[in-house]
Amino acid sequence: MSRMMLHEILNLCDGRPAKNGWNPSESATRAGNLVEVLRAGGRFRLFEIALRETELEARLREAGPYTVFAPTDRAFQRFPNLAELLCDAQALREVVSRHIVWGYFDTQALKAIPLVAPIRGAALRLDGVRVDGTRIAAPDLKAANGIVHGLDRVLTPQSVPAWEITRDRVSAAVRNGALAMTQRLRVGVERLEGALQGHR
Repeated sequence: MSRMMLHEILNLCDGRPAKNGWNPSESATRAGNLVEVLRAGGRFRLFEIALRETELEARLREAGPYTVFAPTDRAFQRFPNLAELLCDAQALREVVSRHIVWGYFDTQALKAIPLVAPIRGAALRLDGVRVDGTRIAAPDLKAANGIVHGLDRVLTPQSVPAWEITRDRVSAAVRNGALAMTQRLRVGVERLEGALQGHR
């Protein structure tokens, strides 16, 4: 994980298949590509950082189309082991890849099918306006090369452990040097602990 990514994350956590005949609308084209739509949304900054760090940002600037299930900043802040995830490059890439789907699926299309295929990993289950049991909080943000749906929870691949790190375990990991972090990151983890405690 780069120092720049770490700095951005700590500031944010501090509170500051087939195209199926798809053609982007004129308004979607004006909105820009998926990366630009995410940036314009104003609440996907942590996901943007993760895209850059995992080198998947370039893919979302390509022709596509892609459907992106983007966790909001609040969703990332509520993730019970954010610090550990961010320190594991392979796990982070698997998590981010699970949120990017081949093809263009607006909410109407999602309601009509049971599964969609992410660019990596097992299929995602659909149930109305839920993806793998996660609610779509901000639907149908259209881009020139696809569509974004904001999620209120981070989707975790089966290959990535669904860690259940409590506040005490995070503190212990920091004390033992397991995360090999600078003092600045230690302060960031303490802030994450406070946020996690507030969501219990």
